[in-house]
Amino acid sequence: MRKSRARNYRSHFSVHILPFHGDVRLSDYGVTHIRDLRLHLIEEKKISLKSAKNVIGASLKALFRDARAFGKIDKNPFLDLPREWWPRVVTAEPDPFTEAERDKITEYFFKKYWQSWPQGFVFVYALFWGGQRPSELTARRWRDIDVSTGMLSITTSRTEGEEGAPKTANSRRSIQLLRPVVEYLAQIKPLRAQPDDYIFTDQRGEPINQWKFSEQFQGALTALKIRHRDFYHTRHTFISVMLTHGENPKRIAEYVGNSPEVIYRNYGKWLGDTSGFGNAALLAAKPKPLPKPFAGSTAGFEQFPLVGLVRGAGFEPARRFRH
Repeated sequence: MRKSRARNYRSHFSVHILPFHGDVRLSDYGVTHIRDLRLHLIEEKKISLKSAKNVIGASLKALFRDARAFGKIDKNPFLDLPREWWPRVVTAEPDPFTEAERDKITEYFFKKYWQSWPQGFVFVYALFWGGQRPSELTARRWRDIDVSTGMLSITTSRTEGEEGAPKTANSRRSIQLLRPVVEYLAQIKPLRAQPDDYIFTDQRGEPINQWKFSEQFQGALTALKIRHRDFYHTRHTFISVMLTHGENPKRIAEYVGNSPEVIYRNYGKWLGDTSGFGNAALLAAKPKPLPKPFAGSTAGFEQFPLVGLVRGAGFEPARRFRH
């Protein structure tokens, strides 16, 4: 178990669970207690639904799973909960930067850090032009990249200073980096780089801490007067831009370590170009599908001059507008 995960477990129990239900015996704990804890966390302590799920659905649930496995209790109360007992949450849509904003941000980091800390600039550039999760990129070592071919191997992630498996099975992958990214990496590679040395280090030579780096990223947005978004939106930007410019969704999914279903569900509105819905098809059509003038018969209708006439909403002939 990662130290960070063990730390989260201890925090969940010491801060949330034990102060509220610490005097309840495991064998007496039931569905009512679980529901009361959920209400306490969300309504009284005002923590987010996601955090409440982590406390109850991860830490507390694991406790009762293990207690049942070791014979400490006869029944796991979580098995009596209905399948859908958490309130539904509307997940926020990806909010990528525009291509112009992306270019301003990378230019800002280049001008500010290239001479004194080039790894900081290349880190941002690689995220915008590679779509990796920040935790994946901070874990990369020089053994993971072949600058002669541009192939990058992603097998681990780094969170809160600890390395572990990447987020999903699809996250383990080897990708061909875009040429500008490879060129920048070649420029920052030390002459005597060791295979286990981290690629992206901070100004003290330590692996970049993505949470601390996020503060520098937000500072750049403030300086550029760009609407603030989470650092993770570098990934959203890469995916949306690739879709907009016609890259295959399945190929994008493989490249960023997602499933095609996730790409279609979360980023589908960026599929195609930016000329507006249907316009690309209209421009490509030969001949152009232009509407033809209406040529219906007017037999049996009195003919009037066009001045002072108004056409109806359907295909009926023009009629006189009476004052």
